[in-house]
Amino acid sequence: MFELLCLILILIGLGLLLQYVISTVIPTQFLAGLGVLAILVFLYFLFREPDGRTVSILLSVLILALLGLFLYYLLRGGLKLTPSMIATVVALLWLLSTPLIANYVLGVEEQRALQLSALPDNGGPIVVLGQGTTRPNLRPTPPDQMQVQLTSRGDRIPYAAQLSRSLGGRTLIVSAGPHDGVVETRNNQSTPAIEANDIRTFLAVLGLVPNGSIIPEPTGTDIRTSAVSVRKLLDDNGLGNQIVLVTSALSMQRANQTFINLGMRVTPRPTDFHVLSGGTRARQTDTLRRLPELVPSPQALGLSIQAVGELLQTLRYRVLGWTPL
Repeated sequence: MFELLCLILILIGLGLLLQYVISTVIPTQFLAGLGVLAILVFLYFLFREPDGRTVSILLSVLILALLGLFLYYLLRGGLKLTPSMIATVVALLWLLSTPLIANYVLGVEEQRALQLSALPDNGGPIVVLGQGTTRPNLRPTPPDQMQVQLTSRGDRIPYAAQLSRSLGGRTLIVSAGPHDGVVETRNNQSTPAIEANDIRTFLAVLGLVPNGSIIPEPTGTDIRTSAVSVRKLLDDNGLGNQIVLVTSALSMQRANQTFINLGMRVTPRPTDFHVLSGGTRARQTDTLRRLPELVPSPQALGLSIQAVGELLQTLRYRVLGWTPL
């Protein structure tokens, strides 16, 4: 509750600042041009930034600004909300927060990933998209004593190791770029900590995969950059164009199409399932047993947001030509 109150106060302050800037500093005749410029800048970074980080930052700033302005005018009485508007917002929030809707939306994508996993193995090295799967706790010296913690997306790491061992010790390519805000200091020089190296250390120290069977790919920050870098790595090492791809079930469809679009033959092996269990979707035939699924929960809202985010990313990839239309 304290954090929420602080956020509301910050948004109100931001709204007051924006109102002051708009009314006193920026001439009215320049506002339209400023809005057009902001849209052009957003579109530029949308098409120029492959990992979308700049776009995410711009969107976050824009959303905060709009929320602050909205709260300011709402408290000043300059914005009238009708009962129908309030009911629509509440209904939408309630629907996205119910496990029934969240499980359905997420289950559709996971079912598609499950169908892809039935494709036969074409051979080739295993490629795991590892960005955001680990969280370094401590970085002591020597590096093999580093403590690495798996995040909620970390199921794919031991699963990729299991695949490597079950398929006769195949080469495991770990694609993961720098940790956000984490640096390493060696020989009095600070460099970004590469997550692919941390994952290799994690697998090797636990004895899950021999160190010599792991190839770190240190530049992949999202599906597109990982696909481009893996394609180059395969060509440089003469590993052919066949891979076994490991990533989350939610993004497997987009990842599979992205790698195929770059000329690779992909065997999808999804993991990180949230809804499906034991290969089938859990079904409740008793209506009374399903009533709790209509009760909103923060976990369900989080899953719905993930599903909506994946839909937006899929549309972006298709518009940019990274996946087929």
